[in-house]
Amino acid sequence: MSIEIQKAKWWKRILSFIVDAATISIIAVVVCLLMARILKYEENSNNLNKKYEYYEETYNVSFELTEEEYNQFTEEEINKYQEVQEIINNDEEFINIFKKMVILTIVIIAIGVFVGVMVVEFIIPLFLKNGQTIGKKMFDLCLVRPNSVKVSILQIFVRTFFGKYIIEIMLPIVLIILYIFGSLVSETIIGIISLLVIQICIYFSKNYRQFLHDRFSVVIVVDKQEQKIFDTYDELILYNQNKKSEDK
Repeated sequence: MSIEIQKAKWWKRILSFIVDAATISIIAVVVCLLMARILKYEENSNNLNKKYEYYEETYNVSFELTEEEYNQFTEEEINKYQEVQEIINNDEEFINIFKKMVILTIVIIAIGVFVGVMVVEFIIPLFLKNGQTIGKKMFDLCLVRPNSVKVSILQIFVRTFFGKYIIEIMLPIVLIILYIFGSLVSETIIGIISLLVIQICIYFSKNYRQFLHDRFSVVIVVDKQEQKIFDTYDELILYNQNKKSEDK
């Protein structure tokens, strides 16, 4: 005998998401600012800007071109621009600073987002129980397994770390960063990763009432007051047995 699942209303999920996303963002920004100071991000950024300024002044070019401006170049200007790019690509000092900036950017954002997500989506739910975040608590939502048994700590961790942090947040962020610093990154690799992410999202999102992170961890977001929740499988089995006896 299956227990009817009272899936959370969409408006509650959206409002809950907004509250949690805002909390994650605040924590992530604070951590990112702290990490940027510790890792001397501004100093490295200034060094990179100085290298760009040097090449702009030396070769009378600009690296802040729009696509429209570049398309208006004459053949001579395009050749000159490409020659400067070739010189830059052979400048080991520039490449090292550039790579360091890419790595620092990814590391700082990764740590900031990691702390924010883990605090809001994993640590807080351990205290509020039933996988409740601040947002879910406010709108009386919680997590259950498909059979209405309480979710385990492992499921909450998988949902938070792999479903939300790795797949839904960091993969897109890394792709955006690599795109921004794209001159030294293989477009083929970015394309392959993008296709994999899209395929994963399509595969796990067949059920329109579940997000990717919920399907990934095999949990369902429900209205807590309307949903009967069992502490253990044994309690569920006993409940089903009693229901069968009453129906006879």
